[in-house]
Amino acid sequence: AAASTGPVAADRICTAAASGSPIALTAALTAVGVTVDVATSVDRSVDDAAYAANIVNCRDSVRCLTPLHCAATAAAAAAAGPESDQVDAGAGDCAALLLVLGANPNARDGHGCTPLHYAARYASPKVCQCLLTCRSTRIDLRNAWGRTALMFAAWGGDESGAVSGAGDSEIKRLVIARSLLRAGANVDIRDSRGRTALMWSALNAKVALLRLLLNSGADWRRRNFDGLTAAQLAQLHLRKAKTVQPQRKELQALKLQA
Repeated sequence: AAASTGPVAADRICTAAASGSPIALTAALTAVGVTVDVATSVDRSVDDAAYAANIVNCRDSVRCLTPLHCAATAAAAAAAGPESDQVDAGAGDCAALLLVLGANPNARDGHGCTPLHYAARYASPKVCQCLLTCRSTRIDLRNAWGRTALMFAAWGGDESGAVSGAGDSEIKRLVIARSLLRAGANVDIRDSRGRTALMWSALNAKVALLRLLLNSGADWRRRNFDGLTAAQLAQLHLRKAKTVQPQRKELQALKLQA
């Protein structure tokens, strides 16, 4: 290694990944001696490959996230619309580069969340798609609360319950959920409180996601550990939220049986 790979260098690499700029990421990696331009070459030595893999699996000094985790957050920091789409595309390229260099797609943060959890939570379809093309990615890994990436896509919130993102992020999470299901995500897996992705979607009255999950075979008969079904959770949401009439009718049209 020709340069330092300590905390400062790790923070620079993670910051570059979080920017969604492949150019910035390439510069940060090159600065610590990673030969990015020959990443896919069969001529790379075993030592070079091992060094690159060690670098791209570094952790930042604040949240202990890997560059892959950081890349998944890039689009969420951008304004909604074309700018967000552009940043997400760049983040997808960053993720692809990191994976080629040996990044672990199943690395966990302090709460057990993988980059795929982050892609679903922060509405990054491109990073999600990139991770799903990697054979090593384990789609149904659960975090410390037993939640999968599909649950994050269905809910669209963080661990505290706050909904993250707005506007076109709802559409992006629908795209992500569809991608996860097509890749074989378990639609009826439960979290530590017995909730499925369908229940998480019902908690926030996500009509389009509810429809997608039901069409994908989600079992509406299941109950969480409090004995509530998705239908009952949806009704609780309707009572608490100022739900507009069209949305209320759409939820009723799904005919979830309590």
